[in-house]
Amino acid sequence: MDELNKRIVEKILSNIPSYIKPIYYLMEVLGISKESVYRRIRGEIAFSIEELVKLSSELQLSFDEIIGKSNETRIMFDLSPDLLENPSRSFVKAILEREICCCDWDHVDSLIASSRIPFIFMSQFDSLVKFIYYRWMHLNSEHSLNYYFSDITLPQEVEDMRAKFAKCPEKHIKISYILDSNVFLSFLNEVIYYYRRKLIKPEELAQIKEDLLKMIEVVEKVVQTGKFTDTAKIYIYLSSIKIETNSNYIHYGRHATSYFYIYAMEPIVIKNPNICALHKKQLESTKKYATLITLSNEILQARYFNAQREYVENMENMAVNLSI
Repeated sequence: MDELNKRIVEKILSNIPSYIKPIYYLMEVLGISKESVYRRIRGEIAFSIEELVKLSSELQLSFDEIIGKSNETRIMFDLSPDLLENPSRSFVKAILEREICCCDWDHVDSLIASSRIPFIFMSQFDSLVKFIYYRWMHLNSEHSLNYYFSDITLPQEVEDMRAKFAKCPEKHIKISYILDSNVFLSFLNEVIYYYRRKLIKPEELAQIKEDLLKMIEVVEKVVQTGKFTDTAKIYIYLSSIKIETNSNYIHYGRHATSYFYIYAMEPIVIKNPNICALHKKQLESTKKYATLITLSNEILQARYFNAQREYVENMENMAVNLSI
């Protein structure tokens, strides 16, 4: 077996989930016989380009990572090329990458610094999902600036994505969120911007307002119990300083991935273990400037969520006072 082929085989086998037998995994993904799999592993036959592309997608690896040199000597990152070509598909891809409850791994640990409301809390509320998608399309599609909220119909791929969140109870996950203290207020200001431009109707604003109040109840319950479901544990920290860069560190199986968000929800993805370790250390350090409110600090909890409810209740007044 030549050195390149050996490296490819080692990379593929090392990234197959440990609870799955590699032979049967490759048989299913590639649609080939057991003997064909063995011949590829032994180096008698090389993986085809089509097979490597399929495996890179299934294993969440870049094609370069599979065929490239060791992660210790090369740092690679992924950035979706179809952001402007297909903003709807890019929206779904960005959400699925960002929200770990939608990944294929059952046991996942994640640390997230965010200035935006986690989508995991929004997913069950129609008007909130619709607004996030609406804002994304306003920013990334070629629609007119006078693109109305009422013109939006969620495509099937977005609805399919939301269905994945319904399976979150089946996942064993742990998420620690370090949230900017103004995540709710930032979202309200975005809604009010489009409302002031008369792109959102009063009755639509009322529905968004109602769903926001329901979502705050959900988040407050998570903070009080530490549980999103019986198997999904969520810990929320309120940052004392502004979150300048949204990022996400995920550890799953034997692997780690870091996501850096330089523009809305479209991430730069890095799998280099050294960079991921540094990223994790930096996020852990950020906790020094944040206060854990999950299962603690009941007075701060009450003060914070009461303030968020007051912001939502006064959305119409905010809309009157906000200048464009």
